[in-house]
Amino acid sequence: MGTESCATVPLFNLWTLGWNVGHLGELGRGYWDAPIFHPTTRAFAFSEPMCIAGVIAAPVWWLASPAAAYNFVLILALTLNGWTTCQFLKGLRLRWLAAFAGGAMAVFLPFVHWQLGVIQLVPLCGLVWTLHSMLRFSQQPRIATGLLLGLAIATTYLLCTHYGLFLCVLLVLCGGPVLIPICLRWRMWVGLIAGAVLACLLVLPEVTVQLFTAKEHEFIRSRQQVENLSAEPSYYTATPWPELIPLPDLRERAGKLWMLSPGSTKYCLAALGLAVGLWHRRRRSFTAMCAIMLVLSVDLSFGPKLEFYHWHPYEWLHDYVPGYAQVRNIFRYAAIAQLLVVILAAIGLHGLLTLGRRNDGPASSSPGGSGWPRLGISHACRPALRNAFVALLGFIAVSEVRPPPQKLHEAPSYERNYHWVTWLKNATPPDTVLAHLPFPQGSFAEHYQPTTVVMNCQLWHRRPMVNGYSGFFPEEFIELKHAVNELPGKVHGLDMLRQHGVRYCVVDRSWLTREQFEGTPAYRGQLEWVIGDEQAGIDVYELVPRPGQAR
Repeated sequence: MGTESCATVPLFNLWTLGWNVGHLGELGRGYWDAPIFHPTTRAFAFSEPMCIAGVIAAPVWWLASPAAAYNFVLILALTLNGWTTCQFLKGLRLRWLAAFAGGAMAVFLPFVHWQLGVIQLVPLCGLVWTLHSMLRFSQQPRIATGLLLGLAIATTYLLCTHYGLFLCVLLVLCGGPVLIPICLRWRMWVGLIAGAVLACLLVLPEVTVQLFTAKEHEFIRSRQQVENLSAEPSYYTATPWPELIPLPDLRERAGKLWMLSPGSTKYCLAALGLAVGLWHRRRRSFTAMCAIMLVLSVDLSFGPKLEFYHWHPYEWLHDYVPGYAQVRNIFRYAAIAQLLVVILAAIGLHGLLTLGRRNDGPASSSPGGSGWPRLGISHACRPALRNAFVALLGFIAVSEVRPPPQKLHEAPSYERNYHWVTWLKNATPPDTVLAHLPFPQGSFAEHYQPTTVVMNCQLWHRRPMVNGYSGFFPEEFIELKHAVNELPGKVHGLDMLRQHGVRYCVVDRSWLTREQFEGTPAYRGQLEWVIGDEQAGIDVYELVPRPGQAR
């Protein structure tokens, strides 16, 4: 669950993985028409589709269980964060100790563990792979490396649309330092165009549906909503959990909200890494790109709060970048910022490892040489002491912000819900529409946790329902929700359910028992009890059609 206050988002993402797994054998037919918010079409485009994660989860889902598949995806994502970062740093020709420490820092990145309950935010490997591909393309500009870059960008978007969108914005704004030196080579332009075409071909099926759906339903985040979920400079001084060497916490003036600091040790090493990278001619352009990207990531995480001489970059991006108007959690730029701090910190560790290597030989023992002889340290011990010091510093940087033990939540149980789920699956036609009562009484995530539980049950009985949870909610559902929440005092909600094609109401007994149902005159002639599930605490009622309405 990460730091989530309720299990709504993890359970919703479990359902998302299950929907992807269920459609692998159907060749994508009806993929976007998820059976929620009936009769709304393309409901699966209302939130992160996580199609790559679904493919990865499928074998474990089939062989073990949904919970095992979810946890497998999560652990694999953390592992790939470290492995891809380590390989990228090796591609920068850093010493193995610095590359290993950088990979370990990526595994324990505070932002990731703070948001661990939002599983689509965990995989940073696409971002790292894109930076690695950008490095290779700058060194060897040709079609092959351009295609690799395009594949990495598309993978990032298909893993997490937030990261993919943010990454494209940053690459366009920050790619100059590595592309300008090679811009006169025709191979660079051919490779860049080839990569862009490949990336577009791979993401176009998803992007087209998302943009069309957003336009159809007029899904646009309000400025106030985005501003409430934007960062502030003071948030980058605080960590989600206590750190070894804390920075002064400046959040008191702005209110305690987001804690976006990767740790003070990483900050110090990143400052050193910036100097080392800019000093080294081979790494200069790429270090400059990472530094610019880091500054812009922090700035853009401020959302509408960022202003330059009465000009708001957020407004420009909102108007001209497709998909930006649908972004709510703008503070998630901080994930990219923290990753770039880790990369610069690893370069800083490399600088410490290479510092004074020329004075390690016996010749440096002469008067006027390095300070090693005055400390009484022989030349044979110097590299080992330096490595030990850097290893200790790297360990501090990795472990300075330690997440607490994870909160776990039990996945929905098929055995517990076997009776009513099996009855729906075997006794009703596939197009039978359900309504799960009660509807959420509020608009916060915790109010929708029961909805995400029955959405996971839907993966078993496969019947469409008018309920649902997602990143966006269609207007029809909002109207239905208001009407149904007037039950049992007013039965207008039942007429609304009929208009949405509902045949059966699945009722939680914690809201309405059968005895209370029979004692409510308003329900007579409206609902007929069908079955009850004692173990799940569920009753199924048939919604009686109006005269002239077919069953």
